Amino acid sequence: LQIVLDELRRSISAMTDEQSFAIVFFQRNTAIVVPPRNRLATATRSAMNAAFRWIDENVIPRGPSNPVDALGRALPLDPDLVFLLSVNITGTGDAEQDEAQLLADLDRLNPIDEITGRRRTAIKCIQFLDPVPEGQPDTLRRIADEHGGPGGYKFLSRAELGLSTEP
Repeated sequence: LQIVLDELRRSISAMTDEQSFAIVFFQRNTAIVVPPRNRLATATRSAMNAAFRWIDENVIPRGPSNPVDALGRALPLDPDLVFLLSVNITGTGDAEQDEAQLLADLDRLNPIDEITGRRRTAIKCIQFLDPVPEGQPDTLRRIADEHGGPGGYKFLSRAELGLSTEP
């Protein structure tokens, strides 16, 4: 989680006050919405610092997760862009989700506009630590291909993050 939080801080800190943001974490099968809830915050230094303080005090890693509820909370805010950061987006254990179902849920939440032929929100995906094992679904890449457009997927390896190359 610390790697995700570091990337989140770096990205949000680079925003200007003409931009706005919201942060929604996914934990198990629920969304954790960083205040202010149900709206985008203007990217002022004070709003960023308030969000970072709230995250430091309230977000604790708790095992496998499913992103659908979090995306369901983020997409109605009508953002231009969502960054989906994860290690294994389909989860494991009780939070495990079938790739086809996840993609179908995402299509429902972020449909293609019949007039423009584009999605309302671009979803860019960043995968951390380890590549998808051969023969396993590469779900983050599929989400990026279907919702993120060109350059919609990035993989950050353990080596790129300055970590041990052993999982």
